Amino acid sequence: MQKHLSVKTQRAGIVHINCQSGQMFWEEESLDPVVRQYAKKYLVQEGFLEQAIGALDPQINEVPISFWKTFQTKSLAEVKKLLGMEGFLNL
Repeated sequence: MQKHLSVKTQRAGIVHINCQSGQMFWEEESLDPVVRQYAKKYLVQEGFLEQAIGALDPQINEVPISFWKTFQTKSLAEVKKLLGMEGFLNL
């Protein structure tokens, strides 16, 4: 198993995330604390922490897929009707 997930960020440089504990390590030691906190929040929000510790949900959400498949099989008029936009943007 991989020990660390390494992510290159624009401002903070390379950040390593421990795959067992989720602890983050920065290659650049003299990093501004504000930049470090910003990078930490970014990595958590974008799911890098969950990816590192293996907590991402592997199940695909089928609702958006079926939603878009519905529109692929319908005409523009039918799609507008489904969305309640019959008179909208009549070109």
